[in-house]
Order: sequence, then C-alpha cells, then structure tokens
Amino acid sequence: MSSLRPRKRGRFCRGQEDSPAPGCSGFWRRQLGTVRDRLSIAAQAIEKIARKLDIHEAIHEAAEAAKTRARAFKPGYIGDRAGQLIRAVKGGVKGGVKGAVKEKRWERDALSAVRQGWASLSPQARAAGLGALLFAGAAVFCFLQGPQEIRVNGVPVALAESRSAAESAISQVRAAKSSELGGRPLEVADAVEFSPRPWGVPLNSQELVPVLAEHLNFSLLGTAIKVNGKVAAVLSSPEEAEWVLEMLKERYIAGMSEAEVKEVRFAEEVELAAVPAAASEILPPEEALQRICCGNGAAVQYTVQEGDSLWAIAHRNGIRVEDLIAANPGINPDRLSLGQVISLARSEPAINVVAVAEKTVEETIPYEVEVQYAADKWRGYRKVLKAGQNGLKEMRVRITAYNGRPQAKEILSQAVKREPVKQVEVRGRGYVVASRASSGESTGRLGWPLRGAITSGYGYRGREFHSGIDIDGSYGEAIVAAEDGRVVDAGWNGGYGRTIVIDHGGGLKTLYAHCSSILVDVGDRVERGEVIGRVGSSGRSTGSHLHFEVILNGSTVNPLSFLR
Repeated sequence: MSSLRPRKRGRFCRGQEDSPAPGCSGFWRRQLGTVRDRLSIAAQAIEKIARKLDIHEAIHEAAEAAKTRARAFKPGYIGDRAGQLIRAVKGGVKGGVKGAVKEKRWERDALSAVRQGWASLSPQARAAGLGALLFAGAAVFCFLQGPQEIRVNGVPVALAESRSAAESAISQVRAAKSSELGGRPLEVADAVEFSPRPWGVPLNSQELVPVLAEHLNFSLLGTAIKVNGKVAAVLSSPEEAEWVLEMLKERYIAGMSEAEVKEVRFAEEVELAAVPAAASEILPPEEALQRICCGNGAAVQYTVQEGDSLWAIAHRNGIRVEDLIAANPGINPDRLSLGQVISLARSEPAINVVAVAEKTVEETIPYEVEVQYAADKWRGYRKVLKAGQNGLKEMRVRITAYNGRPQAKEILSQAVKREPVKQVEVRGRGYVVASRASSGESTGRLGWPLRGAITSGYGYRGREFHSGIDIDGSYGEAIVAAEDGRVVDAGWNGGYGRTIVIDHGGGLKTLYAHCSSILVDVGDRVERGEVIGRVGSSGRSTGSHLHFEVILNGSTVNPLSFLR
C-alpha cells in the first residue's frame, strides 16, 4: 500500500507501510499500537470460539491470516472499511437469528444456524469473513475507547484521550476537594457524560485535572433530619443528627426532674436519611438544634419603654403573654429593663416534643368565704370574724406536656389530708368611684386586692423595671377585685401564671398574677371587694404572692398612686 498524503482534520492519516505517517500526532501513534494489540487478542479469541463450534481446523488458517494482517495493519484501512463491514456483519446476524430470538430458541437454533452457515462457506470465504469481523470489531473498539468528549450538565468542557483518563482526573479532583474538607466523602453534584469524538487535541488525566476542577461541583454526603418527609436540617454524620434529637428531648424534660417520666416522643414522623448536600447546607449540631426548636424566621423586635409590662406589650400587639415568654427564653415577666429588646413572635418549631410524666403532688383546697355586708362601712372595708383555713389533698397525676408546657393533667388518685374551714367576714357597702387626673395622678382610690406587706415595689431596680407591686400572701388566700369592672382576661399567661385582668372603664385596668386558682370567667361583671381568685405561685414565681399591676391607657403606672 503506497503512502498517501494526510487527510483533512477529522479523518485518519496514513503513513508508510511499516510506520505511522510523520504527520500523525503522538496520540494516534499510540492508538495504532493499541489497535494492533487488540487485533491479535481478537484473533486468539476467534480460535477459542472455533474450538467450541467444532470448526477449529477450518478456521485455523483464517486466524493465522488475521494475525499476519494485524502486524501490517494501517489505521486508514479501518477508516475506509469499518462502516461497510459493520453493516455487513449486522445484517447477517439480524437475518440469521431473528426468528430464533422471536421464538425463544436462541441457544439451540442460533448455534445450529452458525454451524450450518459456516460449513457451507469455502475456506477463502471463511478467511474473508473472519478478517472482516476482526477489523470491524477492532474499529468499533478503537472508536469507543478513543478520545472522549466530557460534558458537564450538557456543556462540553474538555476532550480526554480516553474515558479512563477522564475518570482518573475526576477522582483526583474529588480527592483534592475532600482533603480540603477534612477528608469527608464527596459525590459529584453535576451530570457528567462522555461521548466518542475522534478529532481535536485530547488531554491526558493530569492535563484534565485543572480544567475539571473549574467546572465540577461536589456535594457532601450528609445526614438529614426529615420531619414528615421534609428536610429540617442536614448534619455531617448520623451521630451528630442523633445528638440533636436527644438534646431536643432533654431540652423539654429538664423541667420535669421531680416527675417520673414515662414517655418522650415526637409529635411528627422523624427519620434520618443520607443525602448529598453542599458544604454550606451542613449545619453544626448547635445551630441545627436551634433551627429545629425555634425555626429560622426573623421575628419582630420590640424595645422596652418606660411603663411597659409584659402583659401590656402582649395586649398591644395582639399576642398571648405565654407566646411572648416562649419567644424570649429566660425573660423575667415581672421585671423588664429599659431598652431591653424582646421578640414579639416566634417561629413554629420543626419538631414538637410530647412528654408524659407522673408525679405525686399536694394541692390546697381553698376555703369558702361567708360575707356579711355592713351599710355603714365603705367598700373595701373588710373585717374577718372567723379566719378560714385551707384544706389539703394529695394527688397522683399524669401530666402531658407539649414542648415543656403542660397541656393536660389527669388525676389518677387523690386523698384529702385536711378539710378546709370556712371564713366569715364583714365588708362595707359604701361606694367611692376611682377617678384619675389627666396627668395620670390618682385623685381617688382603688381597694387593696390583698392585705399584706409589699415585698417588691414599682419602678426601676438598676436597669430593671418592675411593672407592678408584689404583695405578700399565704397560699390560697383570697384575692379581691380592686374596683367594679368586667373581666377581660382570665387564664394562664406564661410567666405570669394564672392571671386575671379587669377593665374598669376609662382606660383603667388592673392585673392580678401568679394566682393558684381563678374564680371568675372572661365577661363576668365583678364588684369591688369580690373574691376573684386565690394567692399562689404559678408561672415564674419564687414564692406565694400577688403581682398587682395598674394599667392606664395601655401603660403601667404606680399602683400606690391609686391604693389608699
């Protein structure tokens, strides 16, 4: 075969009989040697097949001829003949075995057809057919194992000398990125595709590394905490995710140390799953715990001003005191600091913890009060003729708490240890209207809701502001309305505990907090001196007392200006 001039770019070049053309690149010279080796291997494989088909003697001559032609092989021959030979082989195979495959008789009928067809061929035809098959197979193999175009997310980024070179480069880039992240396992986050392209200047694995490093994105294999099928947080390992869930439970059962915890569970369906994630999406355990507990939404902030109380702030913003306290862990509802910034709302937690516990408690049985009215005494006058005494009972209760807040209490058993004793007292009927000057200074009076020493006054203590006064009282002692009015709030109010708020009209309200029990309902009309509740220590309180506030036009004022 005479030497021909090199073909245009994209076609195989031809050289001399015994060596590649000088115009061929080093890559193609390497490919030529590879094809020759593959042809020799393919010839040996044909011999093995021939032995199995019992046609070894007939094919031996053709196999030897194929080996000889492989040694003198020129790539241009494949370039000219490969397509023709592949089509011929494909047509023959299709026609010979189509019926057998359709009738599911592949092994028996196909093998029989091959034997019969082979026996009918002359030795020359057999040699020509095997040579064509060998060259066609080698051409396809060379094409598929040759230069590969690398596409990342559908965009061509480089030409590799082989698929193995491309995969080696990807592995090197992954190892380098993993080392930067402390050895964490990484996954390729992009869609990487390969396709043969026998033209262009291919790159080896080392040359591909910097190119792929610019185009490939990797994801960490993290552990996701899924809540009802949705990812709430991603952590770097299952151990960290388990720690977050355990700390979440501990966070809400810490206040139940005196109770016997029977069950702690999540209200939602919670599971762990391995997921690929960007490095920025993987959270430290403490941040993941905070996000699951309190969400990641931005809450509205409020700065405490002079005269503010937690109840007044909550009332002005249309939220519950309980929610306000929940949004500000550690806040003292009775003492706010001037300039203190508080959150007005909190995001809903991603996971809610339900805890069930049992405990034995003693509860006071409030005594009843028998009132005798005297027309010649002012309202607010009260004289005890016979002191009452609270009773006492012991109960075994089951408490169900939701995120640390009791939601239900079931009495399992109870026994009265001491019966209560009724109190008899005299009260006045005379009426004095509480009036206020425009400056907010009182010119009238409110009745004392409880007779006792003032243990904490109204106003500043350093930077802390106490929005009312604390009146000392015994647990279960009666709390009376400071003036006629309508009950506008009666129930649990977070750190205030059991709270009663009475609207007296004209912008004046009074608040009674930390009650042990509430004896009125929202909407009730009450008279001055009427018993509305009992002294207690509910909410955030250090002992039995009454926290009493006077609220004028939405801001607290000193109750002593109204109590005479």
